[in-house]
Amino acid sequence: SMYRPDFRLHTTLPQKVKYDNYVPSEKEVKKVLKASKNTPYHIAIQLGILGMRRSEICALEETDLSGNILSINKAKVKSDDGWVVKNVTKTTEGKRTIYLPNALVKEIKTKGMYKGAPDTLVHYLHSTQDKLGIPHFRFHDLRGFYASYAHSKGVPEQVILETGGWQSSFVMKNVYRRAMEKDKQAYQKSIAEKLLIKP
Repeated sequence: SMYRPDFRLHTTLPQKVKYDNYVPSEKEVKKVLKASKNTPYHIAIQLGILGMRRSEICALEETDLSGNILSINKAKVKSDDGWVVKNVTKTTEGKRTIYLPNALVKEIKTKGMYKGAPDTLVHYLHSTQDKLGIPHFRFHDLRGFYASYAHSKGVPEQVILETGGWQSSFVMKNVYRRAMEKDKQAYQKSIAEKLLIKP
């Protein structure tokens, strides 16, 4: 400003890039599920597909399971002392119960709940995706898959909301909006082809 008072420098910082949720396909999810069989991660992957968060899965105890009903009421989170289990979930709606199929219940009773750290699940998932040659998606994106799959099967929105422990329908819809867009196009195509029949 002293030597060149007429010189003005204008700098625009780049905007923060928001992560765009990738909703994996049913084929991709089933590939990961099949690859995880006979590994310590199989139970955790199944619970992720049923809409659970990593922090919730890693905090589970065998006593949280009663028959086919699993109670979700705590989370494993990182602190200054490492990973600790807290009797809170990410949201108030996170405290919920979900139904588990007999095969998964039997596996849990035989092998016990997954006891690793949340970030270990991500490392396993990404290495498995590399081996399978499929796109990387986060463990958290399995929740989006659950929501979109349930939606495509006609499950009421409120049931999906409560099963996944989403705080609001806005958050849930934001998670699986891409899948909804695909569904919309499929419905539009079906209707258009039926309506515009060639004479």
